[in-house]
Amino acid sequence: HHIRVLSACENYWQSVNDGASSTRRPFDVCYRSYRDSLFGDYSYRYICNNDIVNENLTANGHTVWKQYFNGVGCVGEPNATLLENTPPYLIYCGGTDCDVVRYRVYNIDPTDEQTGQCNDTNFPDSIKELNDFQERVHVIGRCDDDGHVSDSYFCSNDYFYVNSYNNDKCRNDGRYAAQFYFEGCNDANQYIEILECASDSGSSVSDKGIQTWGIIFIVLALAAVCCAVMFVVYHCRKSAVTFEIAE
Repeated sequence: HHIRVLSACENYWQSVNDGASSTRRPFDVCYRSYRDSLFGDYSYRYICNNDIVNENLTANGHTVWKQYFNGVGCVGEPNATLLENTPPYLIYCGGTDCDVVRYRVYNIDPTDEQTGQCNDTNFPDSIKELNDFQERVHVIGRCDDDGHVSDSYFCSNDYFYVNSYNNDKCRNDGRYAAQFYFEGCNDANQYIEILECASDSGSSVSDKGIQTWGIIFIVLALAAVCCAVMFVVYHCRKSAVTFEIAE
């Protein structure tokens, strides 16, 4: 892993969230896909244009539209294009695309033998072929301000993680948690599949600090595990020596 100076992320929008911004939603990519055996498969994406339909739904001279598709992957022609009715916090339209992590969360029902299970002989293919899922996209290497708290996403080929902060700017002195999501089955009856992880995080000057500290956090965590293992080995050896002397 290495960090590079990266291009800007300028093709997304954020909604208003109690006076602050919300999660970055990138334009022109399939933002959500659902395989739904009960209600049918569907997906949607966001697009932007310069039409001012309603001043309350406009920012920087742009308006957000939402396109719905039958099936997953936003394939073919949309079956509906609707004005997004959530007031925008800001809109960046037509600039450099943001780097994203794309992943699927498959539902695992241990009581339904007609769907894929984590202990199947053809795991994980059975899950990928049979189970309902949500496919999600999230911009990586950026700070999402939710008012009093904030978070930032990062990823690798087989996992992604979320740093959480108790301030609104992802400042390192307020980081209180890092939640990791690994590819594979988990205790929440889910199977996670990482479909895409951009190697570049689109870091600006401040965002590079976020990514750097994210990597440092992982290194420190691994160092702590190594120290714990060394302590156990030392303790066991010391106990063994003590026992031999006692005999």
